[in-house]
Amino acid sequence: RGIRNQRSLFGAGNPLFELRLRLLLGAHQTGHGKNHRCHIVDCKPVAWLLRSGRNNEDILMELLFLLLKDAAFAAIAGIGFGSISNLPKRAFPFCALIAGIGHSLRFFLINYADVHIIWASLAAGLTIGALSVFIGIGIKQPAESLSFPSLLPMIPGMYAYRTFLNMIKCISTRDESTFIHSFYLMSDNLLTGVIIIVMLGIGAVIPIMLFPRIAFGATRNITRY
Repeated sequence: RGIRNQRSLFGAGNPLFELRLRLLLGAHQTGHGKNHRCHIVDCKPVAWLLRSGRNNEDILMELLFLLLKDAAFAAIAGIGFGSISNLPKRAFPFCALIAGIGHSLRFFLINYADVHIIWASLAAGLTIGALSVFIGIGIKQPAESLSFPSLLPMIPGMYAYRTFLNMIKCISTRDESTFIHSFYLMSDNLLTGVIIIVMLGIGAVIPIMLFPRIAFGATRNITRY
């Protein structure tokens, strides 16, 4: 009952909210949700907020806090990857901004809009690519130098870890059922991780191809030494 009273946060009777609510409540109850959805997306933060029974303003502030926290950690990672990419110091704040916006957008799409992580990664890549093109022209930096450090925090390291973990289980086990299950998990994580990386790259390149004059004209009149 406490969950149903929070519908006005997204609009009374909003079908998107109803769908998301069913997914949140059913993900941990069905075998499909346990083995597939929650294997990809951790729904616990949002489910906890909806179960808390607090008023709409508190929940909205909590959601904003989660988004800002996600953006802050992504911004720190973006600065770190930018520092090893030999970026000038003036580009660090913009690199952090782009990384934070892109990562928090993917976080929002996955956890609140029920978008699969692959399509959410494509949307985040498009956003990062577009921001890199138009910000790069303002600070006289190539779009690639801003987009790549901003994309690196979204590289699916957990999927790579699970891939190698299950590969080791496949090699070490002698039980056929354990081997089949570990091979399935290895293939699932490998394909998901590879497709995420491809989608991030495609999303970052599309704005450069759509606006080549802007993207390649950012450093046109800069004297090089």
